Amino acid sequence: MRTVSAALVVLLPLLTAAESVEELGAKERAAFDAWKSLPVVVTGRVVDEDGFGVAAAVVVGAKTATADKRGWFRLEKVERRNALVAAGAAGFFAELRVADLALPSTAAAADLGTIRLRARRAGRARLVFGGDAMMGRRFLKPDNVEAPEKPLLRTGTLAEDAVAVLRDVAPFLKAADLTILNLETVVTDGSGKPVEKSYSYWTPPEALDALKGAGVDAVTLGNNHCWDYGEPGLKRTLDELASRDLKCCGAGLDEAAARKALFLDAGGQKFAFLSCSGIAGDAEPLQASGRRGGAAAMAPKSIEADVKAAAKEALTIVALHTGDEYSDRPTPRQKAAAKAAIDAGASLVVGHHPHCVQGLELEDGILVARSLGNFLFDQSRYQTLPGLLLVADFEDGRLAAARLVPIVNDDYRPRPAAGPVARWTARHVGALSRGVDVFWDNGGIEVALEGARRAPSTRQAILTKNLPLRVAPEDAAMFIVEAKAEATLEAGSDALRVGGFEDGDADSAVLEGDVWRLSDAARISTQEPRSGAACLKLTCPPGGEAVASTRLRIPLRNGFTVAGWARLGTGTSATVESEYFDRGGMEPLAKPQVEGTLTADVPGWGFFAFDVVRYTGKFAIRLRLAARGPKEAAAEVSFDDVAIISWEPVKGPVPAPNEWDWLRATGPKATTAVTLELERLTKE
Repeated sequence: MRTVSAALVVLLPLLTAAESVEELGAKERAAFDAWKSLPVVVTGRVVDEDGFGVAAAVVVGAKTATADKRGWFRLEKVERRNALVAAGAAGFFAELRVADLALPSTAAAADLGTIRLRARRAGRARLVFGGDAMMGRRFLKPDNVEAPEKPLLRTGTLAEDAVAVLRDVAPFLKAADLTILNLETVVTDGSGKPVEKSYSYWTPPEALDALKGAGVDAVTLGNNHCWDYGEPGLKRTLDELASRDLKCCGAGLDEAAARKALFLDAGGQKFAFLSCSGIAGDAEPLQASGRRGGAAAMAPKSIEADVKAAAKEALTIVALHTGDEYSDRPTPRQKAAAKAAIDAGASLVVGHHPHCVQGLELEDGILVARSLGNFLFDQSRYQTLPGLLLVADFEDGRLAAARLVPIVNDDYRPRPAAGPVARWTARHVGALSRGVDVFWDNGGIEVALEGARRAPSTRQAILTKNLPLRVAPEDAAMFIVEAKAEATLEAGSDALRVGGFEDGDADSAVLEGDVWRLSDAARISTQEPRSGAACLKLTCPPGGEAVASTRLRIPLRNGFTVAGWARLGTGTSATVESEYFDRGGMEPLAKPQVEGTLTADVPGWGFFAFDVVRYTGKFAIRLRLAARGPKEAAAEVSFDDVAIISWEPVKGPVPAPNEWDWLRATGPKATTAVTLELERLTKE
């Protein structure tokens, strides 16, 4: 069954005379080069913890400046691309963030706001934690259409290639006193026999050199892949780590070794690290027991005993490898294990295994990061693309401050997230968190351990019957917490996230449209986007078709709405289509289905919305945007701000942060007035 409600209506002829596909392509490339050549002026201020200016060195991309004694800085002629920002001065921890500089052509400047430096002193230490990491399988041999076309690690250049994979995130790893990842793989040359299990991973030793060079100090091994090649594989892994002075915990050749705490010093404080796995294994046991090796088992009594013993000597941090894969919600077992660690004296709990990000929680005043998602992995499921780095500042025996760095899996390479991808990650993790405010703040994700300040406001909106209205504030730290109307309302969140076609990461490329399958006929365009810097432009040959689709499959449940804006050239038409797959994204459920058709009726950008109910339960789709031109000449069709909206009923107030991006009203009225109550979160 399918229901459709649509309002479209576009569309100015874009061609003043018949032009060929080649001529249109040349115009497009020239426009992109002109946009890219526009420099950006970057300003901001660097202060200390008390708000006093710091004459810090500030690096934005390839440009460097020194702030004046009041902390103000200004950089001219900065390249128009998302860039890493690093601010540092003697006696302070370096602060890193990403600046969104892939700006609309009308924006000539970007203000980075206030960058606050934390002073270094005895009793202070900065630790960085990342999620699941491996560099094997598809890194070496791509095996599906969603993998990179060429291997990222080549036989003759393994060492250099591994360094290149980590290049964009290495500055964040190096900025800490200690950096710890979960190494979810055996380290070997691929020889040996894997144990009997569904998936067995091995990573070449050269990857450890790259991790060490990127700033990694230690790894946790308490996971379900440390025993993939049995005892010989784990022994080789331990030897390879030891030869590089990379510390580890969580696995061993017997149970005692697997449960042994790792002690490290940083900033005049002593830390103990424990790691354990909740995955026992099926045909082959994966957990250590007695004299048999493997991962430390995530058993409540073991956690209690090991944490109590370690906490007598040091600040104890526990890494839990548990939860449901590809789920953003913690399981009862996840929660119970974290509580056991905290009750026994843990100072921080960090989780992984689901391969997607989950929320943060405060348990008796102790921070729990349920799942940091993937740091470095060869997965292409849509929900595995976002990841997190947890930056934890300890002071005099306690966690004093924390923030999150959003990262994104770009064809298996971890990149700092930027733009809408970074802000979506902040909203998503904030909505999943409990007992602690997590929200976007000036280029990063703030974790307000003592709670955020909330500034309320009100605004009005008019809803047209059954048509969605995007209501998400432009300010990423502001949230709608209540919608009041004399009608039944539904609130929606965007499952697509990348339908604005903006640049979602900070790397050497710009506006590359990572999640989209593009071609010469389907490009990210800087010519007259509806909003932001870019839109999608499809160029049709005479009488022909142009198509763009998401490379990956977006997980959904039940009905959804595809909405957005389009602009059609003279004589063109377009369709919005879906390819359906089971929730695992592997088995097709149906051939591509047309959800709605668009035609050129009026000039300019026009809004469309198609409500779709084809399947119940969980499934996934690959979105296709197709355009068809007239027989007489080449033509263009553009799309922007496209969303795949999942709906839920509005039953009353919802706490901030949340993911309310859209609203719609049902009922007899043609239009409905809505009062929106909002809150803006700030740390100070």
